[in-house]
Amino acid sequence: MTCTPSDSTNGTSITPTGTGGSYGSGWGCDTTVIYVGSADIETGWVSFSVSIPQGSQINKAYIRYTGKAGGSTYSGDDVHVRIYGNADLSSVGCGNVASVTRTTEYVSWDSPPTWSSGNEYDSPNIGCVVQELVDDVSWTGTSDELTFLIDNQGSSDLRGANADDPVLYLWWEEASTGGGSGGGIDGPSVAWFKFRDIEIPKPDESLSVTVNQCYLTFTAFGTTITPFDGDVKMGITMECGDNTNDIDCIYNKPSDLDRLATIIDWTDSTGWVSNETYDTPDLACLVQEKINTDDWQSGNDMLFLFLTDSTGTDYHATRYAYDYDQDSTKAALLTLYYSVSNIGNGGVLAGGSANDTITYNIVGGGGALAGGVADVGYVSSQIFEIGDGGCLVGGSAVDSIIYQPATTGGALVGGLALNWSQFTSFTYRLAITVPAGSVVEDLENFYLGINVDVEPSHVFYGSDFQITDDASVKIYHDLRSYNPSSGQVIIFFRCDLLSGSDNVFYLEYGGVI
Repeated sequence: MTCTPSDSTNGTSITPTGTGGSYGSGWGCDTTVIYVGSADIETGWVSFSVSIPQGSQINKAYIRYTGKAGGSTYSGDDVHVRIYGNADLSSVGCGNVASVTRTTEYVSWDSPPTWSSGNEYDSPNIGCVVQELVDDVSWTGTSDELTFLIDNQGSSDLRGANADDPVLYLWWEEASTGGGSGGGIDGPSVAWFKFRDIEIPKPDESLSVTVNQCYLTFTAFGTTITPFDGDVKMGITMECGDNTNDIDCIYNKPSDLDRLATIIDWTDSTGWVSNETYDTPDLACLVQEKINTDDWQSGNDMLFLFLTDSTGTDYHATRYAYDYDQDSTKAALLTLYYSVSNIGNGGVLAGGSANDTITYNIVGGGGALAGGVADVGYVSSQIFEIGDGGCLVGGSAVDSIIYQPATTGGALVGGLALNWSQFTSFTYRLAITVPAGSVVEDLENFYLGINVDVEPSHVFYGSDFQITDDASVKIYHDLRSYNPSSGQVIIFFRCDLLSGSDNVFYLEYGGVI
């Protein structure tokens, strides 16, 4: 698999000198020269002895060659090779260079410039090839054999370099140890993941907040194979204080924190594969318990604790996941869905079957919303207000959005309330596109929010908005806010998102009654 390595020269650098050679089944083997290309040469190799801790982040790497001695000049553009790593991590020579296992990752090298005797020439950046090798559990971190294989890809021209003085230039950073504390043969006793500034309202007498689903997604830092791929059993819980201090392993240890009473069991029986993602079980009940505590305020941090169960974890079984310091794009991801119901003083929201996910409903003093089946999409304080004594009653309340405030003493009554809205059409239409490239995988029933500005004069009632898909099918929505001065619209809706094609929706506004 071809790869695109990073190009950072941060971290520790090394420049070991190595050895190499060239091989062709019909040509023979030469350990005095490294040939790149040529119809007769199948492969070449360059080997270095390096000490890099397992799992380190490789920022950049390349090989510097010196043109072959003897006044030779190598030109011609038909040079095409791939640079692999030796995944066997064994010594390479004439007898095995063609048969050793190649890495999955490789870097293509096409049409290098003319090489002249005694001059120096650099390979492309091969950092991602090195990354695959140091992520392997067989990598020891001490004097490992790091061999690069230069496989010909149909070249007719070649380049030649001395085999006894190639130099590897490599920059790396040691893996952070800030993700856990404790230790032992069963892995860390406590690992933690902290998420900043979580905006979930605090439940109170007038606000009900229900956590519907929550899980963490990890990206594997390295491939765990025998003997590291046995069962790993752990309990997942959360810190239950206000968590104002950062965690460390000396003064504010995770093992010393107060924890929630609830613990979710998680047993993982499959070894992790490098850069693949893995989800925890549903942790909704943990978050629900957390936000119900006296210390919770919207915008607080959330700290999840992973407690190793040594009795259920196999000997040496381990899982490695990226943390934020190692790679912010692969750090643990928190996915959380919750619903909010806000009922005013004396208000009533009732229904025989409440199937709605998120309902923003504010009922004034004495007001009531009732239905035998409360399958309401989104009723928002922005668009539906009932004054004192107002009442909406229906035998089956399947209405999504009602754009009519009831005045004091007013009532809307019907045996079947099925209105989408009271607007017959909309004057303006704005396309909203979610590009395929921004959707990692297909998502069902995703809660999508948009924040756009429209011309205020095009909004006639302050609530005349609707969402449709590219087939003009209306979608239930939740109008969070509309600013009549700036024209800012914040609106949410549930939809399916595809990763293979662009996702197009439309915001329609300027309602006609």
